[in-house]
Amino acid sequence: ELVSVDVTPTTVAVDGGKISLTISGKDVSGIKDATIYWKNPAGNLASVVCGSFANGNCATTHTIGNGEWAYHGTYGWSHIKLHDQNGLYRTYSSDGTWKQAKGNGTHGFSAPDLTVTS
Repeated sequence: ELVSVDVTPTTVAVDGGKISLTISGKDVSGIKDATIYWKNPAGNLASVVCGSFANGNCATTHTIGNGEWAYHGTYGWSHIKLHDQNGLYRTYSSDGTWKQAKGNGTHGFSAPDLTVTS
């Protein structure tokens, strides 16, 4: 279960700018990883993986400028996938809903939209 998400800064340079993510989650089996997805200006998904959880927390830094992160403009937050150690996952969408293999519901989490400058 997702507990919190923090992304800073929300405006970065397309040429090597860095964003920092901190994600907290809880699960009986432990959290394996989390991926945050944004829709880039070209309409494709750009993502950042936080793959090393300790005591339910993960922090990572991502450098902008390559692949789906090579565009300047607005990246709109799309969804977050949170995987546990048993291979199960829950997807938290920007419309305020979550879904998993056995169930769905609503949530109050969000990640900010990002502005990538040229």
